[in-house]
Amino acid sequence: MRTPWFSRNSWLFFLIGIIFYVPIRTASALEYLPALTVTPAPAPLEQLVNDPEILEEEELAVAHERSMTDVLQGFSGLTSNKIGGFGQVGSLYIRGAGGQGLITLDDVPLLLSIPGFFNLDTLPVEAIGRAEIERGPGAAYYPFQSLGGALRLYTQERLETGGRLSVEGGSFGILRETLQGGLAGNAGRLTATLSRGDAFDGAHLANAAGNPEREPSHFTQGILRFSSDLTARLNWQGSMLYRYSGIGTDKFGIDDQGRIALQDDSHSHAKEETWLTQSSLNYRVSSDWNSRLQLGFTQLATDVNTGPLQNTMLTRLFLANWRNQHTLVEETRKKIRWHVVWGGEARQEQGTSSSLGFNQMIPASFNQERTLAAGFIDTQGQYGNLSGEVGMRMEHFDRYGDRPLFKAAAAWRMKPGLTLRASGGTGYRLPSYTELLFLFFSNPHLTPERSASGSLGIEWRPVTGMQVAVNGFYQRFDDLITLAYEPYRGPISINVADADVAGMEWNAQYAWTDRLETGLSYTYSDSRDLTTDKRLPFRPPHTTRIWGKQKLAQLPVTLWTEAVVRSSTWNDTGNTLPVADSVQINASIRYAVTRRAEIYLRGENLTNTRIAQIYSTDMPGIAVYGGFQLDF
Repeated sequence: MRTPWFSRNSWLFFLIGIIFYVPIRTASALEYLPALTVTPAPAPLEQLVNDPEILEEEELAVAHERSMTDVLQGFSGLTSNKIGGFGQVGSLYIRGAGGQGLITLDDVPLLLSIPGFFNLDTLPVEAIGRAEIERGPGAAYYPFQSLGGALRLYTQERLETGGRLSVEGGSFGILRETLQGGLAGNAGRLTATLSRGDAFDGAHLANAAGNPEREPSHFTQGILRFSSDLTARLNWQGSMLYRYSGIGTDKFGIDDQGRIALQDDSHSHAKEETWLTQSSLNYRVSSDWNSRLQLGFTQLATDVNTGPLQNTMLTRLFLANWRNQHTLVEETRKKIRWHVVWGGEARQEQGTSSSLGFNQMIPASFNQERTLAAGFIDTQGQYGNLSGEVGMRMEHFDRYGDRPLFKAAAAWRMKPGLTLRASGGTGYRLPSYTELLFLFFSNPHLTPERSASGSLGIEWRPVTGMQVAVNGFYQRFDDLITLAYEPYRGPISINVADADVAGMEWNAQYAWTDRLETGLSYTYSDSRDLTTDKRLPFRPPHTTRIWGKQKLAQLPVTLWTEAVVRSSTWNDTGNTLPVADSVQINASIRYAVTRRAEIYLRGENLTNTRIAQIYSTDMPGIAVYGGFQLDF
């Protein structure tokens, strides 16, 4: 008989007890200490109401992990799935929703590499200065209003003249280098980040059992960011990214179970070229009116050869967003504030595709474009311990007509350290051109997805250094777009006519001292097709992350470790192809040679978990990397 999951992982519950037993006892003891009155700077209204999770540079780089995929693994509300090793693509869901628009870079969307999957391995953590995770519907003024949430990444901007060199090597013949330099002066700031990554040996893509071939990967990337105060009222800032990557792939065949599965093919390969650029003018019209105009462009070109199938695809997106913020009331001492944000947006998308060797379902060539025009208004306010937000967005699509979208949120600070939050909203997303026409994974018959969602949560800070947040959420989808791995069709993007996702998120963090910090994140998510009552694919019901960071007192050494636990899930909509539960442990040790030089050693998947997260793919085993970082 199969041992229950909780029994096989009972050590996790012991660790949870260790992490939170002492803090709770400590909290009781500290109740008798005299209270200190501190008046912090008022938080932006958006953060006060919605409380997004913000990761600054130090939090992103704490373990020297390679990419944002590794950093975000196990975060509450987020589900990531990886295909193969370094350089391969991965999927990301927030509260059960994914797709194009979920991830933005400097407020411009990252385009999907293949349906449901982003190429985040080629976006080094060193290039990112700030990340914001929003769970639930976004504000009306964001260019892409998210269905389940959003991950907003902002490129690195150095505030002082100087630079940094990061080099890492290790398992699978991986060698990564990032060189960053910045100039800062009266005229403005300029930051350039150049990155190169090679996996000379590579990891397996197809299941290593019977498929010995490894898939090497390579990428080159450059990011340029600038900011300049043209006048006392006018600021100009912009950024540009160029990336070229190539990787070995495999072909699809029939396995010994009669199912579609990946198989080794030394001639299969894929390459990708990305351009992304944006420029923004920020003008202070008056003391209570700020206006911002952003123009953005991104393009993704992919070329895939897998067995007899070949596909070349080009996707472009043009974006213009005009946003105005009026400060009607700003009495911070009385906690009375009222802001109104209004503006408009225009967007055009283009998709071209040519293919060879496909069946009649997918056209041999395709060329199409579509446009959107939108207007929005959003108001945020605070009155004492109450704060709230109400917003509306009207979108007009040349092919899909008009769509009104709504967002409402409120926060109540019941007492110092205890805040109650609630939010609700609607969402609408078109299938991307990648989801419509990409090689083998696509479905030209996809229709737009719609959502309505709500959440209720509480944040508690009982003592200094400790915080606990619990959120419950419910999301209802019509025509949810998702990737599924159907046994006799392989991977395909589909619409689920009626689906819902209900769950709970729990985050806890405690700083024992200024040198020791621990935390736990847990997500329960019940994701279902309401027509069949089957679970949605690639969305495990339980995900837990336990982490700890220790700075030694006598040595300039920092220790970090995390354990990520995923319960079992399914590859397909019929729930016939399981993905088993898994435990992965990652760890790192950093040694500061000087204030400007650091060396480190880190290990990934120290439990040597080989459970594939997608059918017929491989999961790399233990990997060890070493590197250094030098500031100058």
